[in-house]
Amino acid sequence: MKKNLITAIVFGFLVFGCGSDEHSEVVVNKTDTTVVETAEDVGEVRMDLAAGAETQWNNCTANWVARLDTNPLTPQWYSGDTHAAYGVFAFRANRRNRYVFKFKGRVPDARFFSYESYEGPLMALGDHIFDHQMLGTSSGQPASLSAGQGYGLLVYPPEDSGRPVARIPGYSRMELTRSKVRRTIKSVMFRVYAPKGQKQVTLADFPQVYAYDPQTGRPKACPRVHNFKPFDMPQQIVTAMRGMKTSRTLDFGSPPGWFGGLGLGTNTAVKDYVINTTRMDDPNDIAVVRFRAPYFSKQLSDKTYTPGHTRYWSFCFPNFAENTTLSCLPDYVAEKDQGKMITIVYGKRNPQVEYAAEQAGYYFMEDTRRQAIRPKDIQRVNAFVYRNMMTTPEFDSYSYQGDYRPRGKVCTTQQFLNPSIRSGSCL
Repeated sequence: MKKNLITAIVFGFLVFGCGSDEHSEVVVNKTDTTVVETAEDVGEVRMDLAAGAETQWNNCTANWVARLDTNPLTPQWYSGDTHAAYGVFAFRANRRNRYVFKFKGRVPDARFFSYESYEGPLMALGDHIFDHQMLGTSSGQPASLSAGQGYGLLVYPPEDSGRPVARIPGYSRMELTRSKVRRTIKSVMFRVYAPKGQKQVTLADFPQVYAYDPQTGRPKACPRVHNFKPFDMPQQIVTAMRGMKTSRTLDFGSPPGWFGGLGLGTNTAVKDYVINTTRMDDPNDIAVVRFRAPYFSKQLSDKTYTPGHTRYWSFCFPNFAENTTLSCLPDYVAEKDQGKMITIVYGKRNPQVEYAAEQAGYYFMEDTRRQAIRPKDIQRVNAFVYRNMMTTPEFDSYSYQGDYRPRGKVCTTQQFLNPSIRSGSCL
């Protein structure tokens, strides 16, 4: 009963109190195009423009709200992966004021990219399309093999799927959620994972976007940008739900129902996640986690690649209350240990611990929680999220199973630094 009450309180807080996350450091795409902001219910159609025309008037590319930083140690919004770049194209529409959008881009020089549509302030999932589906390539092929190749995508409400402007030849197709009488938030998220050579994703990697009236097919003025409210659940609620009991044993399992039920920009490319949460209030404590690293899809030359078990994997440390990921260990950092057991040591910065971890061949990740000024904002719950993205059918049967399932312990700094007791106390 108590658990159900807490869940209901959380859900009510989310729906009525905050909405989805937009981090204060997001970058808004600035281009030399002109965006026309219109009245709330734009009904006008420029009758002098031909159907399907691309002009400055209907070029909505400047509506992208983007987060381009792919440094794995830099926090990322939407509980995203810190080695991925994100863009959100969000607007309001209803049954009378609908849009068809044409996305025209070039394949980024990266491991993976995708589009997904969502509805509402909590970004409930609509439709999705992955890079290989747009390019006609193998599901395991890194996008970088097609880097620079042009592609097109039409995005439209499902009730307009049969209209000519939503069926332009040579374009892939993705649906928004069905239009309603009341105005609702519609959004499209663009994801770019693991840029080749860890180079910076830029606004040039984002597609141009053009708006059309679904009935006439003629250009339509761009909708206003919708900026999501900051997501800021009180840390006390997360602590009550996931951190009342401290555990020295870390056994990873499927996320709780509320984790996936909220939406919050779910990534369909990740079939499953496994997570663990525990309290780590003592700065002297460290978490040690072990698992067998899958082989990841890797480009070998300009024309060849090895598919591996997954297109990409990462091990991350989120702040659930702010829907933010603090840092990640992406697969490319552990490339030399593909197929082997790897060990992650997570704790406050300590030269002795870092040196001992390095000498043992472990990966040290700094615990960056508890940076808040106000006590009520302190993140007491330590969270771990592990994802395998775009797994092959063969790997599905044992992904997250056996050695591929993370397991670990929380131990003290002194126990870790003593080689004679480390194995029993920390591993």
